[in-house]
Amino acid sequence: MAAGPWVDLAKIAAVAVILTAILYGLGTLVYSQLPPDILDIFGDREPSAVGEASREDRAREVQPIHIGEVEGDFIRPVRTYTVQPTYTEYARKARIEGKVILRLTVDEQGEVREDVEVLRGLDMGLTEAAVVALRQWRFEPALLDGQPVAVHWTVTVNFQLE
Repeated sequence: MAAGPWVDLAKIAAVAVILTAILYGLGTLVYSQLPPDILDIFGDREPSAVGEASREDRAREVQPIHIGEVEGDFIRPVRTYTVQPTYTEYARKARIEGKVILRLTVDEQGEVREDVEVLRGLDMGLTEAAVVALRQWRFEPALLDGQPVAVHWTVTVNFQLE
């Protein structure tokens, strides 16, 4: 006795449901392992109750200086360590080229804060690659009247195929 086409369709549907559940679980696992700067690339996430400062606390912090708007004896930060962003394989195959423009904050210790702001991005993971690379840069901190200060800095990352 033949099983018939409905039994075959039921088996296919069952396999599709199982594969979907597996892929959803893997996606959730990968998503949970991503660093916050990738997850919050556009800064539209509300602060969580645990581990993040409230808006009032952040407003009380000393605000970073905007380079170019400084009065006094000012020395710009000097880059001491650079990581080049990696071209994603998808972007390379699609021959994507262009510029990613990021606004970052270099703190008093010469480290890039997590709040990197994307002013202009590129597709296929290039924006995220630029953010990940710049978060690893290190600087001699900027000095204002001989004291280290945090500064905002706009950086352009060029992606160009060879």
